[in-house]
Amino acid sequence: MIAGVDGCRAGWVVASAEAWPAAEVRWEVCRAFADVLRMAADCAAIMVDMPVGLPRGSERRRCDEEARALLGPAWTRVFPAPPRECLRASTPRQFQRLHRELTGAGATLPLWGIVRKIREVDEALANSRRAAEKVHEFHPELTWLRLGSGPAPSKHTADGIAWREAVLARFGLAAPRKLARGVKADDVLDATIGLAAAGLDHCIPAGPPPRDDHGLPMRIYY
Repeated sequence: MIAGVDGCRAGWVVASAEAWPAAEVRWEVCRAFADVLRMAADCAAIMVDMPVGLPRGSERRRCDEEARALLGPAWTRVFPAPPRECLRASTPRQFQRLHRELTGAGATLPLWGIVRKIREVDEALANSRRAAEKVHEFHPELTWLRLGSGPAPSKHTADGIAWREAVLARFGLAAPRKLARGVKADDVLDATIGLAAAGLDHCIPAGPPPRDDHGLPMRIYY
């Protein structure tokens, strides 16, 4: 079994299947990342669209920089991972202050919105070696790029949703547009395409990845 996971307002969307390409996919919604780990306990690989290895201070992750280069004009879809020290912030103002003090620059505006989820993943992997071995970071935009023809249109548009659905249709898949309250169509699509990254065949940087202070690899699969 393998799983693709994407954060959403309701918590986490999980797509699971025997393999990729998938003959059949199961979709579920979990409130907390700890619930994801319990639900996907039998999965050999759990691909999550969230930073896994975190930088320290002014350090920049090489995988973020390479991801932006691969996406070209769509480079802004990659949010550089914040330093782990920023995760202790409890307000947007405090987060921006810490980020600026540590890196010399403010964080991109949407980043604060996923800080709680980054913290969830980071704490879960710190508390479980087994989870740290099977949970891998992937970036859906890179996976769509690899499987589609060029960068995907914005997922916030009808054309972008249709484009992603067409990519899945090539593999005989159709993701539900409505799954639960607090789950958008693009959340389901991104979780589903995570299954295509579970082969762990495509990653940046190539070769042994740098590791953070907790020993987690700073690497993105796609």
